[in-house]
Amino acid sequence: MPRLTPLLLASLLATACSNSSSSPPVPTVVVPFATEAHQPSGSAPIYLNDPILVSFSTQLDLDSVNPSTFVIEEFDATGQPTLVAVPGTYRLANNGTMLWFQPDLPTDGTYANGGLRAGRSYRVHVTDNLHDVTGQRLVDELTFTFQTRTGLGPAGLFRDRTVFGPARRDFTVPSIPGAAPFSELRLTFDQPIDPAYDNLLWRIRISYQNPSGPPGAYLSVPTTLELERNTDLEAVIVVRPFGALPSATTFHVFVAPTLRDLAGQDNTLTPGYDDLFGTFSTN
Repeated sequence: MPRLTPLLLASLLATACSNSSSSPPVPTVVVPFATEAHQPSGSAPIYLNDPILVSFSTQLDLDSVNPSTFVIEEFDATGQPTLVAVPGTYRLANNGTMLWFQPDLPTDGTYANGGLRAGRSYRVHVTDNLHDVTGQRLVDELTFTFQTRTGLGPAGLFRDRTVFGPARRDFTVPSIPGAAPFSELRLTFDQPIDPAYDNLLWRIRISYQNPSGPPGAYLSVPTTLELERNTDLEAVIVVRPFGALPSATTFHVFVAPTLRDLAGQDNTLTPGYDDLFGTFSTN
């Protein structure tokens, strides 16, 4: 039998104490990837700019979301499928555990080219081909239905999310290769705009001082207007002047307080509203 030296004995005792005090490994708990809640969830018709929300137990991989894994079907008043696509934008919320689908907003005066349309029924089917950021596939498929409002005019169809009407966010005079200077102006607002023709007509104008008139005598520039982008976050209106603009002239871009947002709210009662949106000058 080998002789136990003091050093060997101390090493054996330390090993024994270490083994006796160690605890068993804690098993890893894997949370299944499952649906938890959704909106809309009631029977009341929703506004055309309301989002569709689905909450999950773990963080969703947004790259797995597309029209074949998150299916939205539209039905007409008789219950027949229209086979019309429902365009919109996918986003994440609540630290990645909520899918936020924001339907596209209309840019035409009939409100018919948005993601959701008035007086329709919709069915949402969340398939098990969705997966979370760890690669887990959805363990439960989800199907729910909702209806949209049939109100007349913007106030009856769209939810008003702000207190006042459209406010300036940005004013740009982009440089377009091969085009005349100032051939396009872009006015960016902080919220979506009512795309009705009567809302854009005469609400935005470009004016300049009449060189042969007294101070304050302005001439207007003929223009065309295009609602280039209309989202729940902002709107962009493109203003295109007709013909060549006078040289060495300062132009003022005015937005009337009667310009309405998507829900029909304007700035006629907005304290301190300034209708001068921006200025630019030609050489």
